Amino acid sequence: MPEGAQVITVLIGDDRARLLATLPENYKTLDAEGLKVEEVLEPLLTGSLFGETAVYLVKDADKNPGLLAELEKSAEKIAENAEVYLQFEKLAKNTKLYKLLAKAPGAKIVEYNIYVDNSLNFNILPAALAGDRREALALLKKSQLAGNEPILVLGAMNYKLAQALTEAHRRESPELEKLQEIGQKFLGAREILLSGAMDPWLYLAMLLTETTFLRRAS
Repeated sequence: MPEGAQVITVLIGDDRARLLATLPENYKTLDAEGLKVEEVLEPLLTGSLFGETAVYLVKDADKNPGLLAELEKSAEKIAENAEVYLQFEKLAKNTKLYKLLAKAPGAKIVEYNIYVDNSLNFNILPAALAGDRREALALLKKSQLAGNEPILVLGAMNYKLAQALTEAHRRESPELEKLQEIGQKFLGAREILLSGAMDPWLYLAMLLTETTFLRRAS
């Protein structure tokens, strides 16, 4: 690999939005999971006829088992012909490929993982269901500061709401109707978060506030 040149970047993690944000504007994508090993390697190993450095994103490299061994053999050659971003959901540090790339001049390893503190996130909605708005919002703020993703926080909240609904239905509890009303507030919440129509943390805070108000009214 050329000394000092950053030609291979290894992207590891499940936060693909942040992973892809690190890429330059003009790149070509090779989906390793759906391609044969040679179909991935051939463009990476073939230099441009015009002397330009091509930029490639190899997606899901870890989902093509045959590719990993070939990358170990071909990393140095690839670096002579292309700038490559290798995307892995996981790449263990004790693998030969990780160690090779970690030591190679011109290679960089970047890890972006969605951090999920379930012990925290799973306590947010129960606080709101107990009518404790201050505690629910405090936990939500802690989750935000911990680096959690809003969509996963919503997932934990929906999980706890589903549990509460199931238990209320099993016990034929008079709270069931009120919980169903709260559930209506959560319908479409995922789509709203993904749409980017409003600040996701503000939206989650609004959901929690509405939940506490409905519980206090029961």
